[in-house]
Amino acid sequence: EGAWFAAPPPERLLPFFDVFQTRFGAEAGVVAALGHDAALVAATLGGSRTLDRAGLLRAEGFEGALGRFRFLESGRCQRDLAVLTVEGGEIVAIGEVSGT
Repeated sequence: EGAWFAAPPPERLLPFFDVFQTRFGAEAGVVAALGHDAALVAATLGGSRTLDRAGLLRAEGFEGALGRFRFLESGRCQRDLAVLTVEGGEIVAIGEVSGT
């Protein structure tokens, strides 16, 4: 109760979990969401014919199941996260941390 922690934005992740459950009849986890985000990057860059380093480093980044993210020149991935807390046994979003 009252603890703060960073996690993917629930408003992005929970709908992904719901769609996954409906389509595949199984619960999705974070690894499934990461796989979705990787496929999204490939589809986005393939569709725009920028499936190369420049495409990966595009300034606007990508909107994935785990929130906004982008790749840096160093090869690292930078993600936006939500700041969450527990109030009355419920997880509540209290802010955002933008990495992009």
